[in-house]
Order: sequence, then structure tokens, then C-alpha cells
Amino acid sequence: MSPAIRLSQFLSELAGVYQREKDWPASMKTFQAAEAQAEFSPPQLKNADLSRAWRGQAYVYVEQSQLDEAEKLYRKCLDLNAADARALNELRFIQVQRAKQNKPAVPQQPVSSLTPADAGT
Repeated sequence: MSPAIRLSQFLSELAGVYQREKDWPASMKTFQAAEAQAEFSPPQLKNADLSRAWRGQAYVYVEQSQLDEAEKLYRKCLDLNAADARALNELRFIQVQRAKQNKPAVPQQPVSSLTPADAGT
């Protein structure tokens, strides 16, 4: 296993610790570093590493009420894997938060139409 793979995973795990501590700047910076390291992952792991880093960044954006930025990253996850249940669930959460705020979603495919069963169609 190459050091880049281990470093990307390690950085994502460290960023998760920062999330639990609610240290949003450190978490974001560390997830961004994990994203950069994921670029060096072998093909069979690259998408998973990128998705993990993007979901982490998106979570930070949600915590900072930056729903548009979070949605963009969750949708990038779905571009890599249309059946990414975590990204789908978080997009639904964003949809609920926007409804509470009476804020329209970023023009995209409606979240309600995104399901793992639709992957590959």
C-alpha cells in the first residue's frame, strides 16, 4: 500500500476528529488536504478517497450554514457514485433545512429523484 493512500485516509480520519471537536477551520483544511492526497490514490481507491474528503468538507459547510457549497460537494460525490447513500441522505437533509428557511435549492435535479435504485440508469 502506498504512503499516499495511507496519508489520504489518515487525513480524513484526523479531519473527523476535528469535526467532533467542532473545530471547523481545522476540519476543512484537513479534509482539503485529504482531497489533494486522494489524487494520488490508485484507481480502485481514488473515488472512495475523494468522496470521503468531499463529504467531510460538505459536512463542515452544512455546520456553517453554507448549504449551497455543501450541496455542490455532495453532488460531486454522486457524480462519482450515483448510489452514494451518505451523499443522498445529506442532500435530503439540506432540502429539509432549506424548506425550514424557505430558501430554494440550487437549480439541479431534484433530490427526491435521486435514489440508489436509479444508479446506472
